[in-house]
Amino acid sequence: MQFADTKSAYDPQVVGRAFGILNTAVFLGVAIMQGATGWVASTASTFSINQFAAVFAFIAAACLLAMVAFYMLPWPEWEVGSKTDV
Repeated sequence: MQFADTKSAYDPQVVGRAFGILNTAVFLGVAIMQGATGWVASTASTFSINQFAAVFAFIAAACLLAMVAFYMLPWPEWEVGSKTDV
């Protein structure tokens, strides 16, 4: 869905660059989340908090933040009868 959204949001001459940035963002996001959840787990154990609960709460908060950020992105304007009309 993200690739379809990216393709519809950019002009054909720059779609390749947009896909490259999207791929980089996806892999960078995974790497950051792995490090961040490791830090959350180790920090939770120092405060005698259940590590799994802390990590899952962190992931839930990150997903909520990502949904809000995605919703705030500019949306393409659809024209009735156009090729991009879904």
